[in-house]
Amino acid sequence: MQPIALDQVKQIELDILRDIDAFCRKCNLRYQLNSGTLLGAIRHRGFIPWDDDIDIAMPREDYERFFVEYPLHSSGKFKLLSHRDKSSIYPFFKVVDPRTVVFEKYVNPRYQTGVWVDIFPLDLLPANDRPFKTCNRYQMLYALATANPETATSATRKLIKKLTTPLFERIDIYATAAKMDKIARNAGDEACTDRGMLLFGYGPRERQPSSVLDSIEVEFEGELFFAPRDYDAYLTSLYDDYMTLPPVEKRTAHDFEAYWRLDGRA
Repeated sequence: MQPIALDQVKQIELDILRDIDAFCRKCNLRYQLNSGTLLGAIRHRGFIPWDDDIDIAMPREDYERFFVEYPLHSSGKFKLLSHRDKSSIYPFFKVVDPRTVVFEKYVNPRYQTGVWVDIFPLDLLPANDRPFKTCNRYQMLYALATANPETATSATRKLIKKLTTPLFERIDIYATAAKMDKIARNAGDEACTDRGMLLFGYGPRERQPSSVLDSIEVEFEGELFFAPRDYDAYLTSLYDDYMTLPPVEKRTAHDFEAYWRLDGRA
């Protein structure tokens, strides 16, 4: 397989984002740049220089419509992956370029994916933080079940992973993802006034008033995409002084290798 350079990866991700944006505008679906992608848009007007992925979020009701409608009515260039049909191990959606394959360093290589844009649901939240704690417990279990036993940050951790991986590999990862999705979907009800990202987020820091769904357009890589109107409150909640660059040693990216498929499989 032919390796894909980081600049190419970012360009593919931007192409996917353009496709999602055009589809959502056409179908009147709401989305927003999220997490590090939103931070990049506000602080750098594009990718954080050392970052290498794109995250967006959707209100749960739009998220569910996207799952049904995108495969039927999108351009067809890209593919929606989900645990619901076992095309992905993650409890949220990915839209990938099917011409590519990605191996994540700390994820078992049998769970390969493609160059992606991640899509997270924004769910209604109760007044307490119990759903965040529950999802975090499942996320730790999830990490153990999908771990790559050949990679670790130290020799000791690698030995522990080799010893524990056979046990945790027995976990049904798709059932675990489905459970996490259900917890998030049912966390709150219509009486709730807060929203947030329960899946793979920053815990209770993700809690925002439902007005977080109010959107504006912001610049990202020379183009306009949707973002929370009160992005300052959201980014401050996640990162505190978000306009200050982190120390060099903390400027880390996801650790993965991306390739072009040579077999042409989608």
